[in-house]
Amino acid sequence: MNLDFNLGKLIAIIGFIFILLDAIDYLLGWTNISAGVMVIGLILVVIGMFINKKSKKD
Repeated sequence: MNLDFNLGKLIAIIGFIFILLDAIDYLLGWTNISAGVMVIGLILVVIGMFINKKSKKD
């Protein structure tokens, strides 16, 4: 395993946590987390998966 593979997984997991926090916030009606957190989470997941896929080709 190289560093890019681990970095891609880490970024994707952080993005998933952001999405999960936004979903929990919505379901419980807290309204503490802004909607931008979900967008940032989606972007992090996409970037993490791209890095992960790119490192598997090398």
